[in-house]
Amino acid sequence: MQLMPGVGPASAQRVLDFIVEAADPISQIANAPVPPRVGSEDWSAFVATIGDLRAGRAGWPAELERARLWYEPHLDRIHEDAVVRRADLIQLEQIASGYPSRERFLTELTLDPPDATSNQAGGTVARRRLSNSFDDPLRQRPRMEIGVRAQRG
Repeated sequence: MQLMPGVGPASAQRVLDFIVEAADPISQIANAPVPPRVGSEDWSAFVATIGDLRAGRAGWPAELERARLWYEPHLDRIHEDAVVRRADLIQLEQIASGYPSRERFLTELTLDPPDATSNQAGGTVARRRLSNSFDDPLRQRPRMEIGVRAQRG
């Protein structure tokens, strides 16, 4: 929620306080008071995205794309390296398409510290690796490295 402009910790807490007592808190987001400084379009898009994800309308892995599409305008606003981060998210969607469900995707992947080479021109390396070893339970579980961004000098 705090990714949206105008939503800080206090506004987010008010929404959470409103939904926490509901039998289905996620469905209550649509009825929560709109934070006072958030734009109505931003809030409507957020509520629609949460509703779609909750209902499973898109199905897996399209749900990940749905979340990314909501996040993209905020990504551009928040991060200088939005292009690299967007590419990482798109690759994550591609990797997710190899899994039958969100649960399986999250269960089978672990994030490892990325390998960085900070001497690259432009200061950005996007090295990704997925080692898949479902067939042999004694082998290492799948790993993924995403979005290695070296410090700019």
